[in-house]
Amino acid sequence: MTVKGAHLFERPREHSLTEEFPYWEIHEGVMFLEDGRCEVGVELLLKPTLLLPQGDLEGLLFMVRSILRNGVPQGTRARLIVEAAPAPEAEVEAYREACSPTHPVARAIGEERYRHWRGLWERGEVMTRRFFLTVAYGRKRPRRLPFGKAELAERLKEGARIRESIRMIAKGRGVEVREMDSQEVFGLAYRYLNPGLRLSGVPQYRPTWQRYPRKAVERIPGLRPPT
Repeated sequence: MTVKGAHLFERPREHSLTEEFPYWEIHEGVMFLEDGRCEVGVELLLKPTLLLPQGDLEGLLFMVRSILRNGVPQGTRARLIVEAAPAPEAEVEAYREACSPTHPVARAIGEERYRHWRGLWERGEVMTRRFFLTVAYGRKRPRRLPFGKAELAERLKEGARIRESIRMIAKGRGVEVREMDSQEVFGLAYRYLNPGLRLSGVPQYRPTWQRYPRKAVERIPGLRPPT
């Protein structure tokens, strides 16, 4: 049995991430876009705000303003991404391991709390939230051209400066920042475009080591980039 235009075994089971999100490559935590710009990101490790006093909430707002004014270079674009997803099982088990009192009554209460939380997790009611800030910088190019050695180094340095500036501003307000390497940058894009596959994990990022003309890829879908 054949499908119009292609054999079943030639049809990809998944779309290429480079088609859904037109990036060129990810190198040292910097995503190079097809139009010549770059995008770099950090994860903001924010504490739960439900019980924070008013002063801490105002400090958090001041930090965001400071990052936008001083951490994001003029002429660039900043994007704040809030990722809400079911909590991983390891987070539930970590609660059980951390709560191990020696007193029998306290231990029984801890086990009951764990069973209750475990039940909520199995029903998909335990959520986790992560916060990411990405910045797109650099000039667009009229066409896709390879970066020279000096230009590539400068783009990477600029990305490092942006990350460090954000980190210093956030640190001044008691917020920890975690830099994202290439796998984490790829993982953020992958989870964003595949919300139904969050619990199955993120595949290992593999750089594209060879490229084919678009017509060749359309004719033989198996030539699509690995990610």
